[in-house]
Amino acid sequence: LYSEFSGFAGGSILIGKDFIVGISAEYSHSTFKNFSPASMLHVNTGALLTLSPILRAGVSVSNILRGSYDPDSRLVHQRILLGLGVEVLPTLYIDADANISLSEYTGFTLAARYDALDALHCRLAISSAPRMAELSVALRPLNSIAVVATGQYHDVLGLSEQIGIVWYW
Repeated sequence: LYSEFSGFAGGSILIGKDFIVGISAEYSHSTFKNFSPASMLHVNTGALLTLSPILRAGVSVSNILRGSYDPDSRLVHQRILLGLGVEVLPTLYIDADANISLSEYTGFTLAARYDALDALHCRLAISSAPRMAELSVALRPLNSIAVVATGQYHDVLGLSEQIGIVWYW
């Protein structure tokens, strides 16, 4: 009934010792049964500020170019995330985010990341809007490469899975 392929690329730069800015782009191509295929480009930007050795604040703005599968649609999905994260232990991180949609909903996300080993990281998150839960596992066998697997459960769309490779340089 539905299939989607997406590719994602991004980068960031450290400005000073406490401020990181980044940008990313994602191209998606979807096919739906009984409809024409559609493509979309999203460009996103964000920043992270270290407030203290254990406290960070961040902002992310998605789809700044207002990409949409339907260019004639009045509904364009754009979001602003405002977050605060704290290092509870050297291996446990908790963050809370406000998820502000410019065309639909506003909600909150609460997430925790646990570093079981230097090369194994686990993340659990729940969100109020959209209502969903996420479990991610990242395996980093080398300092420059990580394999990430994510499962998301959305109350309307059901379960979706993602797998990716992250390259650090």
